[in-house]
Amino acid sequence: MIDSTLIEPKETTIGGKKFLLSKLPATVGREVLLVYASEAGGGGTSFENVPLEKSLRLLSYASIKLGDSWQRLETKELIDAHILNVLDYVSLEQQMLDHSMDFSSTAKS
Repeated sequence: MIDSTLIEPKETTIGGKKFLLSKLPATVGREVLLVYASEAGGGGTSFENVPLEKSLRLLSYASIKLGDSWQRLETKELIDAHILNVLDYVSLEQQMLDHSMDFSSTAKS
């Protein structure tokens, strides 16, 4: 069952595992995306200056498929248990940012 609090969920596969991405709620988006924009150079892919706490906050809106259910990655421990290398971590981080900043699906003509 998909968490009903997720906004425009989108399924993706990273490192052979299925993840469900959610757009960020407005206030969380402001909090997180402004940090990424300023620290990562406004759209770059280098996240070394982004505080870990903001990265964890971003990934807390992603879920991993476990059997027939989805588990939100709400803690550092859950992230570490299910994302086993830094490349998959950064890929999930980038996909979350891309999905959260995709305004085309919500834009009005």
